[in-house]
Amino acid sequence: MISLKTVCNLIDQVELKYSRCFDILAGFRDSSVSLLDTDLLDFQPMLASALFEIDVLYRQISQEEQKVISRKSQLSPKWFRQRLKNIKEFREMLKGTIKIGKALGDSFVWAFYSKDSQALAKHLEHEVVFHTPPGIGGKGELEFIRRVPMIENNLVIYHGITTFLRIGDISLYDLNNHKVVAIGELKTENIGGTELRTTVHILSTSPLTNDTDQEEHDAIQQSMSPRIQQRLNRQLNEMRAVLQKEEPASKHDILDAYYVDELNRLSTALEENKYTYQKVGEGLLIVGIKNSKQTLSKRFIQDYKSKITGLPKNLPQHTLEIMDRKSTENSIHIGSIDFSYLPGATPIFWWPTDIDFIRKIFFHEVMLI
Repeated sequence: MISLKTVCNLIDQVELKYSRCFDILAGFRDSSVSLLDTDLLDFQPMLASALFEIDVLYRQISQEEQKVISRKSQLSPKWFRQRLKNIKEFREMLKGTIKIGKALGDSFVWAFYSKDSQALAKHLEHEVVFHTPPGIGGKGELEFIRRVPMIENNLVIYHGITTFLRIGDISLYDLNNHKVVAIGELKTENIGGTELRTTVHILSTSPLTNDTDQEEHDAIQQSMSPRIQQRLNRQLNEMRAVLQKEEPASKHDILDAYYVDELNRLSTALEENKYTYQKVGEGLLIVGIKNSKQTLSKRFIQDYKSKITGLPKNLPQHTLEIMDRKSTENSIHIGSIDFSYLPGATPIFWWPTDIDFIRKIFFHEVMLI
C-alpha cells in the first residue's frame, strides 16, 4: 500500500531536479548559459527522467485504486472512503508536480518555437499529452533523449516535456538558421532479451545528412506489423502538415502589457508579509499569499489540506476599488494565476519580471489569486 511518505519522498527528490532545471533556464534567460553548454544539453534528459519517475508512481497509485474498488464489498465503508480520499490526494499532489515539470519544459521549448505560430497552431489542434508513455515506448524515448542531444547541427527537442508540442515525439532546431526544420516519430521494439531498438522517422524541410542506409531502413519498415505501419503513416501525415508553411494574410505588431511594476511591488511586499494585495489595471486585484513550508511536498499538503485564513482585513475595501460604484451590474470573478501555458500567451517564465519571484510561483512558495 502506497503511503504519504512514499509520495512526499519522491516529490522532494524531483524538486531537486526541477530546481536545477530552473537554474539552467534562468542562465539561458540571462544569456549566461549558451545553447551548446553541457548544462543546457543536460536540461531535457534531467527533466524527462523526473517526469518519468513521477508517472511510474502515478500509475502504481491508479492500479492500487482499481484494486481497492474491486474489493469494496470486503472492506469497511469508513476505511474504503478514507483510502480513496487519500489516493485522490496523492494523485493530485503528483499531478501538481507533473504540472511544474511541464511548465519548465514549455518554458524551455518556447525559446525555439515562439516565432513559429503556424506550427504551434497545428500542434494545438490535438489533445494535450499530460503523461509520459509507459512500457518500452517510454524507455526508448527516454534513452533517445539521453543519448542523442544533437543530430548533425540540429538540437533535438523532446515533445514529452511540454504541453503544447502534440504531434510527433521530437523536433529538430537548426542552430545555424535558428528555426525548426524537422519533426520525428520514435518507435521502440524489443529485439531480444533486455535489448531495445529505437528508430526515428523524420520529416524535414531539407536533407539532414547524406549518411543513410536504405537497406536497413527498408528492413525495419518490413519488420513492422501492419497496424504499426498504418499508425506511423498517419503520424507522418500529421507531422507533414506542421512543416508546411504558409504566408500569413496579414502581420500584426503585438505589444504585451505585463504590469511589471505592479508585480514587482507585490513581490517586494511579500518579502515581509504573509499576505498582500496589488491593484493591476482598472479591474484586477491580485492577492499574494506566501507558503512558508520548506519542501514542495509540504507546500502541496498546505495547498490541498488547509483553508486560507487571515486574509487582510481591508481586502473588501480594496475590492471595491476595482468596481464601478455607479453600476448595479458589478460581479466578482475569482481565479488563480499560475505557470501553465495558455495558447497565444508567453509563458510566465519569460515575463520581464524578477526571476526569483517567478521561481517562487513555480515552486508554490507564492500563490496569486
